Amino acid sequence: MGAASATLSILAGAALGIGIEDGRWTSLAWSGLLASLLCALVCLPVRLSMMLALFTLALAHGLSAVDRRLPEGLAQQTLSLEGRIVELEWREDGSARLVLVLDSCAPIDSSLPGCARLSRVRLSWFAPPELAVGERWRVSARLRPAHGLANPDAFDYGAWLMRQSIGATGGVRAAPGAVRLAAPRASARAWLERRVSTHIEAPAALRWARGLVLGDASAFGPSDWSLLNDTGTTHLVVVSGMHVGMVSLWALGAARLAARLFTPGSWRQARWPWLLALGVSFCYVALSGFGPPATRAWVMAVAVAWAASGQHAFASFTGWWLALGLLVLFDPLVILRPGLWLSFIAVAALLIGWRWRRRRSGPLALLHTQLTLGVLLDGAALFSFGRLAPLSLPLNLVAIPWVTMVLMPLGLLGTLCALLPSVEPARTIWLLFALAVAAFEGVLALAAGAAPGWEPPAARVLPIAALMVSIGTLWLLPGFSLRWRLVVSIALLPLVLAPLRSPQLPEGAFRLTLYDVGQGQLAEIETRSHRLLYDAGPRTFGGFVALERLWPPGRRFDLAVISHADLDHAGGVAALLDRHRVARWRAPLLESLRLPPTLAATLAFSACRAGEAWRWDGVTFRFLWPPVEEPLSSEENQRSCVLSIEGEGGRVLLLGDIDQRIEHRLLPVLSAPLVAMVSAHHGSASSSARALLVRARPQHVLHSAGYFNAFRHPADAAVRRIDEWAGCQWNTAIDGALRLTVGAGGGRVEAERNPRGVGPECVGVSSSP
Repeated sequence: MGAASATLSILAGAALGIGIEDGRWTSLAWSGLLASLLCALVCLPVRLSMMLALFTLALAHGLSAVDRRLPEGLAQQTLSLEGRIVELEWREDGSARLVLVLDSCAPIDSSLPGCARLSRVRLSWFAPPELAVGERWRVSARLRPAHGLANPDAFDYGAWLMRQSIGATGGVRAAPGAVRLAAPRASARAWLERRVSTHIEAPAALRWARGLVLGDASAFGPSDWSLLNDTGTTHLVVVSGMHVGMVSLWALGAARLAARLFTPGSWRQARWPWLLALGVSFCYVALSGFGPPATRAWVMAVAVAWAASGQHAFASFTGWWLALGLLVLFDPLVILRPGLWLSFIAVAALLIGWRWRRRRSGPLALLHTQLTLGVLLDGAALFSFGRLAPLSLPLNLVAIPWVTMVLMPLGLLGTLCALLPSVEPARTIWLLFALAVAAFEGVLALAAGAAPGWEPPAARVLPIAALMVSIGTLWLLPGFSLRWRLVVSIALLPLVLAPLRSPQLPEGAFRLTLYDVGQGQLAEIETRSHRLLYDAGPRTFGGFVALERLWPPGRRFDLAVISHADLDHAGGVAALLDRHRVARWRAPLLESLRLPPTLAATLAFSACRAGEAWRWDGVTFRFLWPPVEEPLSSEENQRSCVLSIEGEGGRVLLLGDIDQRIEHRLLPVLSAPLVAMVSAHHGSASSSARALLVRARPQHVLHSAGYFNAFRHPADAAVRRIDEWAGCQWNTAIDGALRLTVGAGGGRVEAERNPRGVGPECVGVSSSP
């Protein structure tokens, strides 16, 4: 059975297993898989049997990997966790965020079901004791299943948690108290890190030593990653195929030199240098934590060494397929990580580009390969991450040789010298290493200041990425004439030069996007040529602002309405001012914006009051609350700016956080039916009065609520009332961001997540998530 067919079988099984998200099918799937395996082994030819066996194994492993999430019935319950800290991050406020690999998980309430399948959790710990990676702890925590905000063209935190095999997130509770069960285990990596750190004084040099030599990516902080991302050099600090290949070549060269000196007559036939090189590189991969790129490189190195040492002549791609198959077989979730595919694309491009090249050596060939491969991979990275480093190509022409030929040799040599009794050789080498790191970081800082990372508009990402990948591939592949390459490259340029226009809304139509921002609210309303923002979303006590992840910097709003001053509606105002442009502001009071007086005085602000109306592109906007003739309520929620939007296809109502008392006062100005209504106060029990629903008869009710939020919004009572008098209900906690388009044909809602409720047109929300 070929390596390609075996790997494709593994990929198919793993992908299918991960795609089955409903844990109720797991036991049934296991039974069917076992029966299929037995049948295949008995009835089918050997090759087909092996393919089916690998497919079955990968499918079973994929199902098991997906089924590691916390059961929803245990959300917000107090659980007792025992496990080992594998990642630790300290925040500026003294709190910690850590990843715990669990040995046991059980609810404090013994009447609840168990959570033994949960294997990894991410915890926040406020006012923690002294912590260290590798320690074992028993803590009590409240968790919720791994989940993230789902917004168009934004980072998917939930998918990231899944790729990291994290099944739940939550916080450590003060009681029952935490207990340290064991100190970090003694390991060669920890011992070596202590030895190295005694010889290095510069913090930057210590970070790079831990990253390059020991594969400890946690040594780099947020500012370091920002610098590396802006310059396109992130791949240089994570132990990858390039690092493993260089270590293998150096070890092989040293071993073959020794063989030539001691056995000059038969040094070319000696096989022990190959085994020694593989052993040294394996130790290096083990120190780095067996990351996918490093493991892939080592498996391929084994295949190359086997063939080059005269044992067997493998096909060019045998090692590539073998490495990919083994990685996916042992960790199916690895197929969800873009870094894996970028790594394998790079190696595949090199194999294809150099296999038929007439001249495979020389500086010009290396320069050509680096440039073309850089364009191809930058395009692939842009497609995967939506971000491009403008100076990535020229910087990597210098950075890759500097890291591989200067920093890595110094780092490895300094590590070996750190094992010697004498201190001076190690100190000298690490001093040179620190100078090399300082020079390198200085160049990166200058480049990042001159041309920081660029996030193109979402509509531009695919055409720019396609252009870069196409041109990179065209110039990397051998066998084409220079004239043909130039002609095709010029012909491809219209992919990015042609103006891209999203479908423009017709006169009288509008689009409302209710973003998934957790427990808070943020809605964007667009007409043919105008854009309005209703609320700015929450800011958590930990400092997270959801608004910062929704759009690239520089978005322009003709008007921003902050319904009231509560932190879940006005928490993103500062980030809005810092990152975007707002022409005018409305709020019940200027104080609702919570800005410094000097800044507030410069804003084009006026209070929202009932009766104020304006018209954009055939769409009428009108404030229905608070009234002009009476003073503002002392209750913040009751001050909320209530906004009505009416176009050719119907009317939409945004109610802020008012309760049923104010809803009753709005009845005289309402007309039926409403196309949609954003529920008041996130669907709390005190909102969505029956009288309002009977009068308005909304076709759609949109709830903006957080996943398993502490307030249990939307409340069961409100959901039942709405279900009686409205059409469809939607919830950002379940459906992600909601896009309501209102035109001549009425209103249509599209959800960012696939609907999980009943009915083809809407999700029936019967209880709070």
